[in-house]
Amino acid sequence: MLGTSPETLSRKLAHWVQAGIISMRHRTIKVLDPERLVRLSRGYK
Repeated sequence: MLGTSPETLSRKLAHWVQAGIISMRHRTIKVLDPERLVRLSRGYK
């Protein structure tokens, strides 16, 4: 997400946490659902 404002990135990460795609603790991000993250990156839901 190059060129994205910190606020936009923060909202997107929070959405992915709520959806169970990632978890965040302190400054560490853990991918919980890599297949779904790949689908999202390709434009699928």
